[in-house]
Amino acid sequence: KVGTQAVGAWAAGGDLNAPRYRWMGGFGTTSTGIVVGGLYTPGYSASALVEEYNGSAWTEIADIPARADNWATGTPTAGISGTGSTSNTVYEFNGTAWAVGGDYPETCHRTCAAGTQTATLAQGGAPPPGSYSNVTAEYNGVAWALGGVYPSVHANGAQCGTQTAGFAIGGYNPGTTVDCNEYNGASWTETTDTNTGHGECGGSQSGTTTAAMVVAGAPGTPGETEIWNGTSWTEVADLTSGRGAGASVGTSGSAMYMGGSPVSPGVLTEVWSDPVYTIKTVTVS
Repeated sequence: KVGTQAVGAWAAGGDLNAPRYRWMGGFGTTSTGIVVGGLYTPGYSASALVEEYNGSAWTEIADIPARADNWATGTPTAGISGTGSTSNTVYEFNGTAWAVGGDYPETCHRTCAAGTQTATLAQGGAPPPGSYSNVTAEYNGVAWALGGVYPSVHANGAQCGTQTAGFAIGGYNPGTTVDCNEYNGASWTETTDTNTGHGECGGSQSGTTTAAMVVAGAPGTPGETEIWNGTSWTEVADLTSGRGAGASVGTSGSAMYMGGSPVSPGVLTEVWSDPVYTIKTVTVS
């Protein structure tokens, strides 16, 4: 028997319909992914645009009230997006339209979030004017409650996992950080640092505490990608076009990174594929 493992790599996907950056997360997969809002360029104005990916191309769907520096998580039929543009408003998506959900406990932007529409975990962010937060908040589909305080004040990181098994990576505080922390539903515990700092980064929005990805970031690490196996980080293939402040969806085995800065052209989608380790039987004659 022989074990084989192909090398993970980034490949070009379909371009977004409009160039955007300054957004965190997204929801869905590489064959059904949704991105929400962002900062539209040129013009540098908050965007109301929501786009859905079918595995090859993006289609404009139901708009949301314009917002940038917002987070998004959930699924294509039960998504949620909140804060951004120094707001505490949260919106829920049912696959067709957006409706107002429970207000976030803090007026801020650049917050990180993961989980589902009825069990969202969010933390960090940048309340005005120019400060950083260590607030953790949990959503039950109706209202938010405060959770365990995050170990540091920061914003613009990556996050994955669930409300009772969350994983937060990198960010700014205000320098680019290598910090990673796990959440058990009550408190955060610091775990192994990434190899390099990642601020304004993306990642495996649907990843777990034992299988996660962080990608890109700025400044200093515009295209570097790292994979987490529950114990350590391994640097893998860089983005083809290094940038930061993009949206992201997927897992550490199958993910997408969209838009980002430098903002020209700002419509790029890159798709990550990490083939599964396989064992083959070899017959010798």
